[in-house]
This record gives sequence, C-alpha cells and structure tokens, in this order.
Amino acid sequence: MQTLCLTAINARYTHSNLALLYLREAVRDLPVQTDILACTITQPVLDILQELHTRQPDWIGLSVYIWNTEKVRLLLPEIKKVLPETKIVLGGPEVSYDAEKWLTEFPDIDFIIRGAGENSLRALLTAPESCDRIIAEPPPRLNDIPFPYRDDDFPALAEHYIYYESSRGCPFACSYCLSSRSDMRPDYRDVKTVCSELDMLCGHNPKIIKFIDRTFNARKSHYLPIWKHLIEKNPDCCFHFEIHAGLLTDQDFEVLSRAPQGLFQFEIGIQSTNPATLDAVNRKIDWPIIRDNIRRLINMETFHIHVDLIAGLPFEGINGVRQSFNEVYALGAHALQLGFLKVLPGTEIAERTLDYGLTYMNSAPYQVLETRWLTFAELSFLEHLETNLDRLWNSGRLKKTIPAMTDLYPTPFDFYQEFTTFALSRSEMNEKQWPKVAELVLAFIEERHTDRRDYILDCLRWDWCLQAESQYYPPMLDNGMDDRLRKERKSLGKTLREHDGTLTQSQINSSVLFRAKTKRFAETIGYENVLFIKYGNRRVPTFLP
Repeated sequence: MQTLCLTAINARYTHSNLALLYLREAVRDLPVQTDILACTITQPVLDILQELHTRQPDWIGLSVYIWNTEKVRLLLPEIKKVLPETKIVLGGPEVSYDAEKWLTEFPDIDFIIRGAGENSLRALLTAPESCDRIIAEPPPRLNDIPFPYRDDDFPALAEHYIYYESSRGCPFACSYCLSSRSDMRPDYRDVKTVCSELDMLCGHNPKIIKFIDRTFNARKSHYLPIWKHLIEKNPDCCFHFEIHAGLLTDQDFEVLSRAPQGLFQFEIGIQSTNPATLDAVNRKIDWPIIRDNIRRLINMETFHIHVDLIAGLPFEGINGVRQSFNEVYALGAHALQLGFLKVLPGTEIAERTLDYGLTYMNSAPYQVLETRWLTFAELSFLEHLETNLDRLWNSGRLKKTIPAMTDLYPTPFDFYQEFTTFALSRSEMNEKQWPKVAELVLAFIEERHTDRRDYILDCLRWDWCLQAESQYYPPMLDNGMDDRLRKERKSLGKTLREHDGTLTQSQINSSVLFRAKTKRFAETIGYENVLFIKYGNRRVPTFLP
C-alpha cells in the first residue's frame, strides 16, 4: 500500500489546516495510507525535513498559502535530496494561479493541483501516469464532500482553533480577493448536515469554532437556521463568523438578541468608507447602513466585534485613510485591524496594477509598497501606526486610558499619528508587554501633555486593576500606595465582607484598592474608594463609601 503524507506548515501552533483534513477523507477509500504532518513556519527547515524522512512516504502533499510560501520555497529543494523516490504534490491558493512558474522554478515538483483538490487528488492517486503535471479536476459539490474530522483527531487539536466550512465561494466580487473569481461561485452545505456536524464538534469541547465562509450571512435560508440552532443548543463554545454587516435585517437582530453572552463573535470587513475606493474594487456597500448595523451589534453587548480596514486601495491617499480610520474607529468595535493591500496572483486587482500605479512585493505576502495615492514612506508609517493601534486599543487593556488620550486630539487618527511618531524615537517601539506599554504611555504624556499626567495615571491604574495578577501596583503606577493605604484596603475589605457574606478572606486579601489622585477621575466613578475583587480570572470593581 502506498503512503501519503499531507503536510501543513501553519502560521501558528494554535492553527490547523482544514484543507488537508478534507483531502485525507476524500481518498479514504483508496488503497493509500494517509497521515498528516502539522508544522509551523517557525520550525527550522531541517526539523521538517527530518519529520518527512522519518515517515518515508511515497507521496508528499504540501499545502501552500501566503503565510508559508517562503518556508515551502526553502523546503522544496531539500526534499528530493533525502527522499529521491518520493513524489511531491503542491496545492493551495499560492500555487493554483502561478502553477507554471512554480514548476519552472522548482523542477523537483512532480504535480500541482489547481483549485479545490478533492477530485484532483483522487484522480492523481488512482492513475498518476495519466495525469498532467498541473491537475484541475472539476470541484465536487460541498454537500458531497465527507465531513473532514475524525474522533481521533481531537486530542491533537485540543489547543487549536477548530475550523469549519458551511459554504464555499462568495457572491461578491471584491477585486483584491481570490473568492471573487468566477470559478469561486457560492456553494452551500445542507443546513441539517451543518447543524449535525456542529453538534458533533461541540461534543469534543472546543474553545472556538471558526467558520471560514467568506460571507457567512450571504443567504438567509442558510445562515439564520444555523444561528437559531446554535442559540437553542447554547454549547460551551464560541463561534466566529465573517459577515457582511450591510445584509443584516431586523429579523437577524431579533434572532441575535436571544444569543447568550460570548456565543458568537463577528469579523466585519469594511476596508474603506471612501465611495470612489469602494467602487474601484467592486465592493458595493452602503456605509451608513453598515455603520448603523455595527453600532447596533456593539450596543447589544453580547458579541465581540472585529472590524477591518485596508490601506493601499485605489483612490485613497493618507487623508482618505485618515477619514476611513476615524469613521470606523468611532464605532467603538472591540478590535480594529488596519491591514494592507496584498496584490494576490489570480485577482482582478493584480491585472490592474498599471492602472492604479501599484508597486508591490514580488514574493509573499505581495504587500503593496506604493500606489498613485500613497508613498512608500506613508505606507511604512501606517504599519507602525497599526502596531500602536494593536497594542493600545486592540489589546483591550487600556479601555479608560486610550479614550482619555484620544480626547486630547481633534481625531483618534491624529492621536495615533503623534503617538507613533513619539514611539519611533524610542527603543520601546515594538514592546507589547503591559509594563513597557504603560511606561511608554506615561513618557508620552510627560513629554507632550504634562498637565494631564495625573489624570492619565489614574486611568492607567484603573486599567491595571482590572487585569492585575497581584494586589501590588507596579512601580510606575504606585502613586502613594504605601503601607497606610494597604492597611486601609484590609479595613475596607473587612467592612465589605460583613456586607457580603459570599466573599472569602482570600478574595479580600488579594483585592486591589483604587483611590483616584485627581478630582476629575474621582467624579467620573463617583466614589472615593474602589476595591477590585477577583472572581475566577476576572477582577470586578466594587465601590465603597
């Protein structure tokens, strides 16, 4: 019996590769023994090579994506040196649209599968001698593809995201996205099958199931019954969906209003609020409707909301990015990702680079370097700004501090612009750990807004209290938390416990006392003393007279 090693090189340890699980099940009835080798892009090439050599497979299937392309390029020339008889098969979006180029550059590649691989891999393993080096069998219907998971997969996936697909393709035609291609028309799995498979997945107690559907809520008869089923079942799991906010209706909101806290999280691609930009990339959206629907989702206080922007799109210069950023930031989503245009092979925008003056990297991730509207220097600065957006707002650690600082500027973008300029002048530019970020924030305030230092320090101390592992303030936030105040904490804790018999002495001992230094902050919370009590992994502010 021949052996096939399907090899995934994932971006992170917590990720997995759903495509290879599909392929394994697609050939399960063939006389081929199949296993999956899961690696990460941080592993040395030699380690991956040793793993492959240990298995001595007749076939190696490599799944090639934008995040692992460079690692695959390093690995390919070495495989035949140690496994000269092994056939090498590549698949995935990175080779599907440049197959001839890959075969020319790496002659040791035996076959490339273009597009969906289930039928193509079966054809190859059944009759390799009759296959061309580039194989593109018509894809199967999603309903006809076997469920990709086996029960014995889950022990190895215990700390990983569980990916699931209820539809393929996308009804929209965004020119920068591979799912906009004419060969990626929407195809849906039967709703009853989806619900049954999700019940099975939930039986293995995953922390999160991430739907990889490009636009989950594109067809109401598909997505709404799935949402209703999950809300009714209410499993101890979180489900991640990418949705189009402009398609949400009152009926959707009525159903979502019944969703328990934390059951769903939504990722919403906005990309730009500039009408000329959206028109140029075939993204037909009504920004006021999307804006109002996102606010409506956020105000429900039930879901984690992640929104996306893309810098480097046509007709959007630095002022356009500033406007889009400010409009989207004002929504107050839990996370805002400022991404950068990737000019992917096979997309419409890749064919219009001259029209838009796009200069981009020749190798993955094909990130835009310059456009007719944005210089390389401006895009580089925006990348640094995105780093600060991520560690300040998206981290979720500075929910009082960041609004206090953005209020000092005409717009949020102006704040992040000035903070980034400041951070670039210091060695802490790439620090993400809480103490270093807090130190940087304080240094920024002391240099640019000395008169607000004490108020910002109050904000930082409050934010720290919400996540504190210890009852002792870090040195830069101590602000007079001396022995006298610590004794007061014990006294206040005793009083609090007399009023709330459910509190334990351990909770009181580990509590953190907050007392504002500035009158302004004290007025915002309305109390002189606040004890932060620990409940499991959370600290809850308890207000005291």
